[in-house]
Amino acid sequence: MNFSDMLSLAKLFTLATNSTATLTMSSEEIEVACEMLKKLADEKAIWSQEQKEYYKLLVDYAKELTKGTR
Repeated sequence: MNFSDMLSLAKLFTLATNSTATLTMSSEEIEVACEMLKKLADEKAIWSQEQKEYYKLLVDYAKELTKGTR
């Protein structure tokens, strides 16, 4: 994970946890952050494949929800 990837992930986390944030994210940053979340899920050794797939579906759903806010 490079610095840009980490920054995108941090921005997404900030937006998700703070409804009063004035932070904005570009479509590219959201895409990178979502891909990083999916990669992190793949690396979770204690999760079953079903849990990983469910998590990825949630990431996709969250990404879809951000389309109205860009």
